[in-house]
Amino acid sequence: MLHFDGLTPLHWVIKMMRYRRTPTEVQKTILQSHRAEQIEWMLERCATMTDALAAHAKLLQATPERCAQLAQFDLLCEVPFDPGAVIGGNTPYLSPAAFDADLLERNPWVHDLLRLDQA
Repeated sequence: MLHFDGLTPLHWVIKMMRYRRTPTEVQKTILQSHRAEQIEWMLERCATMTDALAAHAKLLQATPERCAQLAQFDLLCEVPFDPGAVIGGNTPYLSPAAFDADLLERNPWVHDLLRLDQA
């Protein structure tokens, strides 16, 4: 993938929300119009984490159908990546769940905004 918008779906959600937490004048400087529209689209649909993850899947999930379309145009190149092979014995636990847990710990405001603690 030439570009990614988050290491996990939660990372993407927090990134989008963080953009909107910046002052309006800064947003106008750092966001291109298509990115601003993407963020607005997401925020209009995302009252809960379930909503946010559904928005992520709709926009970015590499479904078999999307992968097939990309492959038809020779736009899909799958390259395996194992950071443990490079880092060796010092490899931290790199699961998506561990990454997300750390991300939520560093961004406690997300709990309230996406009602994570509510059933």
